Amino acid sequence: MHQQLEHTKRIQSKLQGLVKELTGLRKENAELKQQAAAWQEKLASQTNLVGQLTEQLELLKMNTGKGWDDATREAMEKRLQQYIKEIDRCLAMLND
Repeated sequence: MHQQLEHTKRIQSKLQGLVKELTGLRKENAELKQQAAAWQEKLASQTNLVGQLTEQLELLKMNTGKGWDDATREAMEKRLQQYIKEIDRCLAMLND
């Protein structure tokens, strides 16, 4: 009987330790989720900034006309054609 009581106490002690560990891990998990969300937000912000800076760089290249090779010129013309098509499509939708 005494051995069963000791065995039960050891199991209960181990369970309490596991419950404490689980509580700690849940807290750590919540903190890590918050950190991940913050990093995702920062990444989105940085990605947006890179996009804006890339557009500004393209505009500067377009304004100066320097540093343009044939591939860049063709890419810019293609981009301008896409913008014109988009504007035409918007105008057609407005006229309907």
